[in-house]
Amino acid sequence: MRGQNELLKNIQSQLKIYQRPDIFGQLAAISTSAAAVYQIKRLADQTERVAGFLKGIEQNLSSHHIRGEHFPQHVHSYIRLLIERYTSDTVPHYFTVLNNSDLWHPKFADIQREDPLGPLYLGHRTDLDEPCAFLAEEVRP
Repeated sequence: MRGQNELLKNIQSQLKIYQRPDIFGQLAAISTSAAAVYQIKRLADQTERVAGFLKGIEQNLSSHHIRGEHFPQHVHSYIRLLIERYTSDTVPHYFTVLNNSDLWHPKFADIQREDPLGPLYLGHRTDLDEPCAFLAEEVRP
């Protein structure tokens, strides 16, 4: 900033000596550029602040949905829907949930105690290897 101020003072002193139109054009271009650079920096700073606020909001919403009522209840309702959809089939269908997070498990367990999904629901897992091993060892043979 100090360098720009010195440059502008230098141009201003030269402008007093030379009264040619091309110097006026250069001065206008420099002052316009300085104003534009200032505005761009101000907008970039505001954008960073807004991005920080949005990240905080996203983290709060994610935490609320995972630990709160929405996600565990949605999982329970969806499994219930699938179980009901396939109850008329002659071959039983079994269901499990694979999700690498376990933050929703306590609320899901509360819902399960109040409204059990029954024996067709095999539980929830956080490790993909576990259901794959079960399928390979128990179901395939």
